[in-house]
Amino acid sequence: MIPKPGNQRGFTLIELMVVTGLSTVAIGLVVATLISQQKNHITQDALVDMQQNLRAAMEVMGGDLQMAGYDPTGNAGARFLVADRAELQFQMDRNGDGDLINIGPPATPDTGELIRFALTNDANRDGTADGTPCDLGRELDGGGFQVLAENIDALNFVYLDRNGTVLPTPVADMSLISSVQVTVVARSGRTVPVLFIRHRDTTAYHNRQGTTILAAPNDDFRRFAIMHEFRCRNLQLN
Repeated sequence: MIPKPGNQRGFTLIELMVVTGLSTVAIGLVVATLISQQKNHITQDALVDMQQNLRAAMEVMGGDLQMAGYDPTGNAGARFLVADRAELQFQMDRNGDGDLINIGPPATPDTGELIRFALTNDANRDGTADGTPCDLGRELDGGGFQVLAENIDALNFVYLDRNGTVLPTPVADMSLISSVQVTVVARSGRTVPVLFIRHRDTTAYHNRQGTTILAAPNDDFRRFAIMHEFRCRNLQLN
């Protein structure tokens, strides 16, 4: 016996359209979540790299500052030459020969005995980047900046005497410097949203004294601030 068509029931066109639409939305949400999670993973990796690079830069800076004023013979006159809020320069008699120059001929600076730190894009030396790119620069023997850390938005130096008293900048009597507090604010190389919410940096960044060194950027970049105090142990011997 042939069954009557009326006894069979299938999906209507409307039901198929609804199911297809719901499936498309569900797949879209899953794909969007996976993409956002991947972007977030990339962002976290970038932040870790930024933090590690900045910490490595601070280690280099700290090693140099601890050698500032190194003068084992007492004849070289090694000292701080510039001590401002966003720039510092100092000497050291690294080879211990009692001077800071190679008399030649021709006369040339002894290698590695004059060091300067500042931002590479900060014309007025206020400690805030004038634009991008801007990096933390280390200059050796007046030979031009070498990049120590990339994407730096702010750099701040605070100088303290032997009693821990903050010295006004620029420091007038640089023989009073006993330690230097360094604050650096680094920025991620690009903006990436987390899940479906876009990050907004509304943080104002300060040094250890509470002075604002970078106003709230109100942008989509990620930032990492690091602060450390380095004792200039060779200056304390003078």
